[in-house]
Amino acid sequence: MLTKILNLCTHCGNLGFICVSSMCLEKLPNEVRTLLHRHGLLNELVARHIRNEMACSIQLTDVELDDLHKLLFKKFSVETIDELEKHVNGLGLTMDDTLMQASLQIKIKKYSHLEFGSKAEAHFLVRKSDLDSVVYSLLRLKDPGLANELFLQISGGEADFAELSTRYSEGSEQKTRGIVGPGPMAKAHPQLRKLLLTAKAGVVMPPIYVETWYLIVRLESHIPAVFDDSMAELMELELFNLRVQSQSAELFNSLLPTFPV
Repeated sequence: MLTKILNLCTHCGNLGFICVSSMCLEKLPNEVRTLLHRHGLLNELVARHIRNEMACSIQLTDVELDDLHKLLFKKFSVETIDELEKHVNGLGLTMDDTLMQASLQIKIKKYSHLEFGSKAEAHFLVRKSDLDSVVYSLLRLKDPGLANELFLQISGGEADFAELSTRYSEGSEQKTRGIVGPGPMAKAHPQLRKLLLTAKAGVVMPPIYVETWYLIVRLESHIPAVFDDSMAELMELELFNLRVQSQSAELFNSLLPTFPV
C-alpha cells in the first residue's frame, strides 16, 4: 500500500530516488487518508516521506555507486546491470525501487554527518548520563519482608549477594547470579536509573519498590561513555531522527482525515 502510494509521487534525479512531496501527500483523497490512519499507516507514510526527502538531497559518489551495484550483484547473484534490472523486475520492483532501498541508509548517514556533524558532541554531552553504562547486582522479590531480611544479611556481611540472588530472586537475573549489564543507563527503569546515578560502587542499597517488585541493588561498576567516531555517528543519527519526528508530527497533523460533522 505504502509503496504504491510512494510510486505515484515525484522522483528526484540521483538514482531515481523516490521523493514524496508534501503536495502529493496532501492530494491523497480523504478516504485513502482515513484508511491509512485507521490501520496505523499514515504516520509511517509521513515519516518515510520526511526521511526520503532529506536523503534525496544527497548524491552518491562514483565509488559509492559502484559499491552499491556490487552489493546488489552479490545479493541477487547477477553480474550486469541488465541482469539486475531483469531480476528485480521479476520481483515486481523497478530499478528505481531497488536503488532507492539499497542507498537509503548510506544517504541518511551522509546527510546526518553533513547536517549534524558539528552538533554531535554537544548532543553527546546532553545525553551522556543516559549513554554511560553500568553493571549492577540485582535481587528482585515480591515479599517486602523477605527483601528487608535479605538486605540486612547482605549489608551485614552475613550472606553473599550472588548466592542469595541465585536462590531467591524472581527475575531473569537469577540465572546470572544477580549480575545485570553492562548496559546503557537509559535502559534502566527511571526509578532504578535515579538510584544508580547517585550510588557508590560496592554499597548495597535498601530495598526500593518499583511497580510490583522490591529491588535490592548494588552498583558494581560505572563505565563512562566516550565521544569517539562511532559515538559521533550515533549522535548524528539521533539528531536526524529527532528532526524526522518533529517534521513528521507537523505534517501528520495536517494530513489527518476530516470527518463529516
